[in-house]
Amino acid sequence: MTFLILLITVMTTGVESAGWSVTYGDRNPCALRGSSVKFRCSYDYPDGETVTNTTWSKGGLNDGKWIRTDVSKLSLYQNRVEYLGDRHHNCNLAIYDLRDNDTGHFYFRFDTHTYGWRSRGSLYLSVTGLTASVYPNSVSEGENVTLKCTTSCKLHRPSPIAWFRDGQPVANTEFQARVEDAGNYSCAIEVQGQEPTRSDPVALDIQYQNVSVELLPDMDTTEIIERKLMEVSVQSVILRVGFGVKALALLVLLLFMVWAWRQNSTMDKEECGLDYENINRSGVCRRDFISSASQHSGVIEEEITV
Repeated sequence: MTFLILLITVMTTGVESAGWSVTYGDRNPCALRGSSVKFRCSYDYPDGETVTNTTWSKGGLNDGKWIRTDVSKLSLYQNRVEYLGDRHHNCNLAIYDLRDNDTGHFYFRFDTHTYGWRSRGSLYLSVTGLTASVYPNSVSEGENVTLKCTTSCKLHRPSPIAWFRDGQPVANTEFQARVEDAGNYSCAIEVQGQEPTRSDPVALDIQYQNVSVELLPDMDTTEIIERKLMEVSVQSVILRVGFGVKALALLVLLLFMVWAWRQNSTMDKEECGLDYENINRSGVCRRDFISSASQHSGVIEEEITV
């Protein structure tokens, strides 16, 4: 009798220590739009119980009340959800091709032949996307451009990021802008076994000077540019030479005018002789004046007083 009571006590203690529980590996998983996510989950129950049913549900408001709905009964998850667990202790769940409206609270419940247990807390899934940025998004030729791809999710396994311009792969995330680099850029994360998750495109505008170039046969672009630069240099030299020639001509003209003025002054002095007494107060030679006066008076003065 004493042995039977002791055995019952031990069994009862074992049941209470085992308990009922649901444990989530990550209570706040985050995943990218278009990718897949796996909820890691385990559950426990007393020895002697047999699990008869397992259910994952999603919580949401319905007429102001918080309702938990079995995901297998929601059309939203048709062909996108898979139970990876069993009826022992594994309750993992996978959701494929994630969408924005997959964000929310999820719960797990299991039933035995004697009792039903559901998780006290929820697992909250966040679904987000990639954001592509081009800095700066408007540049001139030759300026530096940087590509960045970000997400609000903290990815458990960093995956390689691929860049595309108008659907074509881009090798470098930092480069000097060229005219042909203009276009729409997007980034993507490649996850093994899944379709790449791609961001919305962002535009890069490249401004360049409108240079008129004459296309000549059998000449590549480099030769054309070199010829144009040579023409500009020659024109610059011609302008400078022309300016110098004009300045020299003006100087020669000024020197000629000075020389002519001096010659004219010398001739006037020779006509009047070297004797400055023949010049009146106004600087005009008096020879003609004296001759005229002598004819009228008949007297030739030997001396003219100034």
